[in-house]
Amino acid sequence: MSILDGLPQSEAEVEKALALAAPVVERIFESMDLSPRQRSILELLKKGHSLADIYDLTQDERDAMFTRGCQLVQAGEFEKGRDWLMFVHQLNPRDARVVYVIALLQSSHVSRHFRN
Repeated sequence: MSILDGLPQSEAEVEKALALAAPVVERIFESMDLSPRQRSILELLKKGHSLADIYDLTQDERDAMFTRGCQLVQAGEFEKGRDWLMFVHQLNPRDARVVYVIALLQSSHVSRHFRN
């Protein structure tokens, strides 16, 4: 059995899972004591906007943050680099290059762990 066995196998399964989760998530958000600004950010996230879009971060600014994370990794500061890249990922989860580098870091971390 693989961890991947539990993943949705089709778009229909993903839609079904999202439909089941949406009311629960909505109740959680409604129960939270959020400011009007926080609620407006949540509404924008629900509509598919990234935090980078919401806070008007330019592509150049995001590129610079990605570069900084990579520089930290290249300098051997793996944890700082990973933390930096995770922050960049939270700003725009659809940036494939960030996901790729994080996956490489995780893969190399796992292999180092088992070698020691």
